[in-house]
Amino acid sequence: MIDTLNKIFTVIYSIYFNFKYLPFSTAKYLPIKINYKTRVKIDKTSRIVVKDYRRFSVKLGLQGTPFVSDNSSSTLTLNKGATMLFYGGCVIGQGQNIYVDNNAKIVIGNNVYINKNVLIQCTNLISISDDCLIGWNVRLRDTDGHRLIRNDIEIERKKSNIYLRKNVWLAADVIVLKGSVISEGSIVATGSIVVGLKLEKGNCLIAGIPGRVKRTGITLEN
Repeated sequence: MIDTLNKIFTVIYSIYFNFKYLPFSTAKYLPIKINYKTRVKIDKTSRIVVKDYRRFSVKLGLQGTPFVSDNSSSTLTLNKGATMLFYGGCVIGQGQNIYVDNNAKIVIGNNVYINKNVLIQCTNLISISDDCLIGWNVRLRDTDGHRLIRNDIEIERKKSNIYLRKNVWLAADVIVLKGSVISEGSIVATGSIVVGLKLEKGNCLIAGIPGRVKRTGITLEN
């Protein structure tokens, strides 16, 4: 009974969300399905752009591995001038926390699956290309976060983009920090922390803290 009510509330809220935050020409297709428990804070100057008009092609705060517990609620924050762009079908699982700062941009490709409890903090640009698979409890952050002071002088907080190329797999509990470029077809092993690693050669296995290339010629079997 509770599951049925949750599904009904989610559909009702999704209809409201589409027509509130998307242009009418897009909203009428209802491309976004969002968990009704999601705490949403979207500035009127920000944009959500959906290129795939299929009904509920984009799912936010929904699904995920059953045996992994999720955070009590999901959040979606788009500040002034922020953009969130979906190029195709996408699932972002329960417990998501997505924060897009002023004038920043998140780009998500087609056929992207992100498991439960992802945290994405975007202050400039985070790009997730087609066919990427992201495990549970993953963190993507393109900024240092807090201010740092050295000898009474503030150290500049630099922003540096994150790029996940096509068919990348981030396993569970991975952290990807600013300036990282994960090459096409590459895999980041569970618990690794990638700090500014820039890969051009594809199909690498990355592991460790900080993450380094451990193997090449690796292919993920679907």
